[in-house]
Amino acid sequence: MQISSSKLNQIIFYKQKLSAPVDDPMQAVESLFAIQNQYPSTACQVLWARTKKYTPGWIEEKLYTEKSLIKTWNLRWTIHIIKTQDLPVLISSCNAFYYQRISSILLKQKKLSQERIEELNSEIKSFLCDSPVTKEYIHSKIPHLTENFGDSWGSEFKLLSFKGLLNIFTGKKNKTGFVRTDMWIGKSLPVIDIKQAYGILLEKYLNGYGPAQISEFAYWAGVQKKHAETAVNSIKHKLIKIYDKNKKEFLMLKQDLSLLEDTLPEIPEILILPKFDVLNLFSKNKLIVTDDSIKKLIFRKAGQIEAVILINGLAGGTWRMTKTSSKISFNICMFGKISKKIKMELERRFFSLADLYGIKECSFVYE
Repeated sequence: MQISSSKLNQIIFYKQKLSAPVDDPMQAVESLFAIQNQYPSTACQVLWARTKKYTPGWIEEKLYTEKSLIKTWNLRWTIHIIKTQDLPVLISSCNAFYYQRISSILLKQKKLSQERIEELNSEIKSFLCDSPVTKEYIHSKIPHLTENFGDSWGSEFKLLSFKGLLNIFTGKKNKTGFVRTDMWIGKSLPVIDIKQAYGILLEKYLNGYGPAQISEFAYWAGVQKKHAETAVNSIKHKLIKIYDKNKKEFLMLKQDLSLLEDTLPEIPEILILPKFDVLNLFSKNKLIVTDDSIKKLIFRKAGQIEAVILINGLAGGTWRMTKTSSKISFNICMFGKISKKIKMELERRFFSLADLYGIKECSFVYE
């Protein structure tokens, strides 16, 4: 079965809720599975781009009151927001691999045995509870942490996070604290078989990002080829293979086969996506760029991924935002000339984004 590149893109934008925004933000979370969140503004902007009307404070309500979402280190060793009920899937699959990798690095670089690593984890865990404690507090109780784990932010907490024992609380003025997960959510997490966990992870990935190549899944999950193959074998009965014109193989869920024939919504003429949007993280083969010179302007050194403006599904520019309590300034760098119509629609969309913060006064600087 063959698929055209245009149909493939159309399906991905549809599954990403970019061409078919949803009423309930949780529907978007379920499709995306994990939203990268180093920057506090990213997650709400990701959901704003995918919902008909995003309500400010929705994420905070789900994270800190309902606790149906959780923020912690997981995919590719980075901070993501996920559904709390999905955490056991990560703990038993890619998180277990990350734990082994970091333990090996600590043994090589810091001469820390596995026994010593577990002792340090236990020390940290003893100061965690159901209320947030700061990094400074924990370091005041365990002064030797930096000596053992280094000074990279959060390095001392990642191993506990990968085991599902710690998650992140971001309070007022973006002050960060840490809580013990089982105490925070009020229950212990179930244990899932590793093969089953990888299968579930692949199914969730294809539900939001497929059709995709097996190498794209490995890239997104931050795992090796053997782990990706374990995932495929676990749910082989749910998968079908399709091919593009170059005979590249893609995996697709059988339940999605009708999408190949369905008339799907067109990719919107203009989309505004934040830094580290999930659309730019699900594959090493960057969907939104066809020109290497443009790719360098978006996917920068040290893993930085710029906020982008998409014109008909392709990167047309980047943007940055400077916000005060009463005004937002948008700095826009377009990669080529745009029509007056596009410019007007673009600014209308940015005014809509400003509404997210309750701000009416906007200015625009075109570089």
